[in-house]
Amino acid sequence: MNRGIQALNTLMRELSTNPHGDHVFYEGSTVTQLLRDSFGGNSLTMGIFNVQYGDPIGSTLALRAMKRCQSIMNFPVINDNRTIGLLRKYRIELASNQAVSGGSATRVGGDYADGFNLKIAELEKKLIEENLERIKYTEEKQKLIARMQEMKGKFNDLVQSKADL
Repeated sequence: MNRGIQALNTLMRELSTNPHGDHVFYEGSTVTQLLRDSFGGNSLTMGIFNVQYGDPIGSTLALRAMKRCQSIMNFPVINDNRTIGLLRKYRIELASNQAVSGGSATRVGGDYADGFNLKIAELEKKLIEENLERIKYTEEKQKLIARMQEMKGKFNDLVQSKADL
């Protein structure tokens, strides 16, 4: 258990000092391997840190860990399963074609690699467009919620005025 906590502490220190997360050693313990996506991966992570009254040493350690976690940079992306699956399929096909051709990705039976790269780029573009569309719909939803709350307030005012009469 102590080795896992030490490895987690080392991982948090490395990720907080190295914002890109290049060459970070996640294999220090089972805990760090399980938290690979949470720390520096494709997820939005929230931490809960406990500060105990009467324990200044433990509270100081918890606050230091919290400060380290605040400086870790994650870049979460909404993953559309269909698009991600197609991207994975084309990347696997491209890698297998590279292996067949001896590492040359440009000459695989009539430049298939260029076709795969174009398909991957198109799918990534489509993924970005879908994410922008979702953001637009979320903004519209927030506007509708605000409008509903405004209408509910007006309704309550009307009911109150009738009650007063």
